[in-house]
Amino acid sequence: MFQATLSLYKNAYGGLPRTSWLLSLIVLINRSGTMVIPFMGVYLTQKLHFSLSEAGTIITIFGIGSIIGTYLGGWLTDKIGQYHVQFWSLVLGGFGFFVLMFMQTFWQVGACIFIISIIVESLRPANSASVASYSEAKDLTRSFSLNRLAANLGYAIGPTLGGLLAAYDFRYLFLADGLTCISAGLFFRFWFKPTKAEKANKVHFAKEEKGKSPYKDYVFLVAIGLTALCVTTFFQMFTVMPLYFKQECLYSEQKIGMLIALNGLLVAMFEMLIVYKLGERVAQIRMISYGVLMLIVAFTLLLVSKSLFVFILAITFFTLGEICMFPYMNVFTIQRSSPSTRGKYVGMYASVFSIAWTFAPLIGTNIAENYQFSTLWCVMIGFNIVGFVGFKILEKSRYTAN
Repeated sequence: MFQATLSLYKNAYGGLPRTSWLLSLIVLINRSGTMVIPFMGVYLTQKLHFSLSEAGTIITIFGIGSIIGTYLGGWLTDKIGQYHVQFWSLVLGGFGFFVLMFMQTFWQVGACIFIISIIVESLRPANSASVASYSEAKDLTRSFSLNRLAANLGYAIGPTLGGLLAAYDFRYLFLADGLTCISAGLFFRFWFKPTKAEKANKVHFAKEEKGKSPYKDYVFLVAIGLTALCVTTFFQMFTVMPLYFKQECLYSEQKIGMLIALNGLLVAMFEMLIVYKLGERVAQIRMISYGVLMLIVAFTLLLVSKSLFVFILAITFFTLGEICMFPYMNVFTIQRSSPSTRGKYVGMYASVFSIAWTFAPLIGTNIAENYQFSTLWCVMIGFNIVGFVGFKILEKSRYTAN
């Protein structure tokens, strides 16, 4: 059994092009330095002595900037290419964190964090376009899953190291975040210098007839709207569920951290296996609808019981929903686009996560505070039912394949 399991993992990760591994390594380096944003609230209130409302406003400003950054990154990817967007996003973002370290007043921090968020979030659509460019069609879903695995591992490493560095001096967070961004940018520049073929493609794309705009692709717009709805519910796991565990279940911070960390562990262990076994045998929209169904089950479990076992089961279903939705929505987005409009498509898709991350805690905390957590879970179930029905309609639509 051990040999069979080992062989399954080997096959799941094997056969991917070297470029996919290098792109994922760059993501891992960059995300491993994600330290400033997770500790921003603590830094602002404890070090700079901002009020809670001021700290909340700064974090909201980051969310608004990230929405703008994903759109801008997608537009720039189509205009100047994913190579330049990725390199300058990483390098300029790194230097931005060095500057942020010296900001003291509310307006200084707010202005600096707004600019940084635009710069660093422009990376996401360019990186997605890059994954698509360097992957064969048969490996596209696995390549996106590998990229997600690298991001999840990085997010696990960054805040952990950030907590240790913050105990000594908050300035180390800015230095580490900035250095990892710049290091990832230099690594990217070394391995992914534009080739003559890529430059020729760029000229070809400039001359070719304009591809369909995502703003006129109504199937894609409906899919993006449904995704935004469902991702907003998924992000409750990271924003409001910890409050639920603390206030309603009286769990310790350590236990809460372990529960939330279970999501990243399950993604790392099983996403590539699931994607490998399913391959391209299941249509993207159908897989996405299965993912939404998993979210419905997860929120239903939260209504059923407050036992630790049920919570572990709920997070497992949250993770299955994530695995079924996100890699396949990435592929769906790429397949709807043309090379000349790919940046706009992936930029619009990436902005879904920025929008959801900005509004998920606002929606969740207000419903929980005014109508209790059980009402929040019911509302989230309702949102996902809308998403499930919508994706099922799209699945049967004759326009989906266009």
